[in-house]
Amino acid sequence: MSPEQIQIVRTVVNEFLPVAKNQTCAEKVFKIVLKFVEGDANQATTRCEVRDVFAEIGEQSNDEKLNLCIKTASALARGYFHWMQGQESADMLDIYPALQLYDCYQHPEPVDWVQKWRDNGGRVFARNEMIALKNDPIWIRISAFKLPFPPFDLGGGMDVSEVGRKEAQELGLISPSQRVEPIVADLDFAAALQQRLKEYFSPEVQGQKMEIAMRQASAGVLLQLAQERLDSLEEITSESAPEIIMILERALERGFGEESRQQLTACGLLVDIFDSIEEFEKANFYREKQLEPLKVLIAKSSPTDWSMLTYFYGLAAGICEKLDQRDQAVIYRQLELENRDGFMLLRDVLDELKACGGNIEKEIGAKILDELTKAAERLPEKYQRQHAEIYRATGEVLEAWGDTTQAIEYYEFAIQKNPKVGVKKRLDTLRKNESA
Repeated sequence: MSPEQIQIVRTVVNEFLPVAKNQTCAEKVFKIVLKFVEGDANQATTRCEVRDVFAEIGEQSNDEKLNLCIKTASALARGYFHWMQGQESADMLDIYPALQLYDCYQHPEPVDWVQKWRDNGGRVFARNEMIALKNDPIWIRISAFKLPFPPFDLGGGMDVSEVGRKEAQELGLISPSQRVEPIVADLDFAAALQQRLKEYFSPEVQGQKMEIAMRQASAGVLLQLAQERLDSLEEITSESAPEIIMILERALERGFGEESRQQLTACGLLVDIFDSIEEFEKANFYREKQLEPLKVLIAKSSPTDWSMLTYFYGLAAGICEKLDQRDQAVIYRQLELENRDGFMLLRDVLDELKACGGNIEKEIGAKILDELTKAAERLPEKYQRQHAEIYRATGEVLEAWGDTTQAIEYYEFAIQKNPKVGVKKRLDTLRKNESA
């Protein structure tokens, strides 16, 4: 991290969060956010640690603002780094003298960027392409922070890509002999950020953002928006739930097409929300809705994708149990058992074998051997330790039945797969008894 990037992070933290009056708290929070920006912590951990610092001084945290603070600090520090790379080399400025503004996330923007570009003196080319030289003042003019690098607004998805000299000349932005001079960024953007924060979190702007998202966003983008809202909450309450419910229900209305997993996720989130606010009838309504994409996913799954099928059948069984659809729940539980992957199957068989002790009846033993065979088929060969356990368990059943010759054979197979499987003493004893 350069001193300039550190300055950017500090400015963002100080303006976003209520730490300015407590220098000790401010420094703690700054270091926590800096760890995230440097890639040494994830967002959830960062958020929790900042909350803990606030709790020490009796300060409440606004989760939406906190999430936006973390993202903005990281994005601006990264934006400055890439911008400086393009400014420090005269050759790079000569080869790539211009930048193009574009929506890198393809999601509804609260700002009409083409109009804003025009209003600030920018030229718009074919297909609404917004391109200007790297040292053009347009980049500072369009920025909510008065900085010449992205991001150019809070929560925005606009970024820049470099434009080569040939294209810049063809567009009339630069002559063949012209050179682009580097500029120095004024990183004193605290006042601009403070003003933008007041506007951004005003009821009017928040309402406009939601209206745009609800009108323009795809089902997938709405699902992502709902998940972000949920991630920012410590708990779901009757006050925080309605907006997220509205977003998810609009996503379902808009339709996920072939994306059955997203439809399943949206219904599942609605189930969790309605359960949390104790509206159980509505939760059950969306449980019913969950079964629709689940059936599609089960039908599309490969017959040998054991872990996925186990998960889908188990989820379906749990839903049916909650809905008191007992007959259907029993069917799904049976299918869940039949489609366990090799790891789950082996674990369950070993538990069953342990419960038998040394007395393994023929019927139970036959069932165990059948399940061990299935586990071997469903486990890739590279998992030698698990295959050794299968051979060892098979040997135990055969030994309990008095089939010493076969038991010895399977114990030998187990040792070949894993010399530490733990049957060497037993194998030696069986060999001595058989040769006696």
